[in-house]
Amino acid sequence: MSGKERVSVLSGESAAGQIFNKLVFPVGLLIIYTIFDIILGGGVLWNANAIMTLISHTVIQAYIAWGLVFIFSGGPDFSIAGSMVLAANMGAFAVTELHLGYFGLFVFAIAVTIVLQLLASYVRIRCALPTWVSGLAMLMIYEAIGSVYTTSRTSIGLTNITLEADQCRALGRGYWPLILLAAGTVVMYFIYSRTKIGINYRAVSNNAKVAGYMGIDSKKTQYIAAVVGAISVGIAAAITISSNAKQDTYTGLGSISVIGKALATWLLAGAMEKRLSKPICILLGAFFTAFLFNVMTRLGIPSGTWQDVSNAVFILFFGALSFAGTKEVIK
Repeated sequence: MSGKERVSVLSGESAAGQIFNKLVFPVGLLIIYTIFDIILGGGVLWNANAIMTLISHTVIQAYIAWGLVFIFSGGPDFSIAGSMVLAANMGAFAVTELHLGYFGLFVFAIAVTIVLQLLASYVRIRCALPTWVSGLAMLMIYEAIGSVYTTSRTSIGLTNITLEADQCRALGRGYWPLILLAAGTVVMYFIYSRTKIGINYRAVSNNAKVAGYMGIDSKKTQYIAAVVGAISVGIAAAITISSNAKQDTYTGLGSISVIGKALATWLLAGAMEKRLSKPICILLGAFFTAFLFNVMTRLGIPSGTWQDVSNAVFILFFGALSFAGTKEVIK
């Protein structure tokens, strides 16, 4: 077989090429996992407990990144980080103070995220501001609200609301992370690939002017995308509280650290999405990111310092891959 024939077989025009394009990233990541598993003496990947631990670390980042896919339809809006912090605390409030259990946890977390994200989107669209300007401004406002909340509790001798061991703490344990991850993948794939919401979102995010010529209402689509993304991030906030018992508040744009790994996941997905549906890319990217941080922990790399540096490097690297070949100015 000649070189030209081999290239044509692996091109996207042939059935074999389509299969190759869809499997190249999953197989490549699997090879990387296996190599690191061997280097670290096993037990990192090919072990049931290790896999469940990785999945529990994956699920929160996946839900945040799925949310970013829709929330970033008008550009990167980092106010969602502040929304998630407040939503997580309000979910904990519903559990500890209102005794609403899991129902209250999810309803409050999701509702608060939706309201705050719609507010941020309204300010951006109404004032015709660049996303990074409005997003950072709204993030600072949300952080100020969180600071007032923390200060008010501190003044009466309390700390951030913390769930007790018997209060809605199961979402990060057992098979719940796997169930939540599987359900999220199916639902987000369906919304993104099979619904009018997903089709309109992709058209607007690619080129709002062209989408307008096609009869798609750009503003309405961005608001709907904000709601879909906020629901996903709200679920992530609820899972975070259930897994960690509490969520600290931040000032000085520190809330961005809450979505740091998810941002790396979102960028990694952007590098893969030409071959796979983006929600599937998010799933693979979130697992890959969780795996890398697990490996760094096993290697003794301190969290909060060099792991943060590594995450920044991932963001730069994956960002370069995501936008490779983009000729216009990236806003």
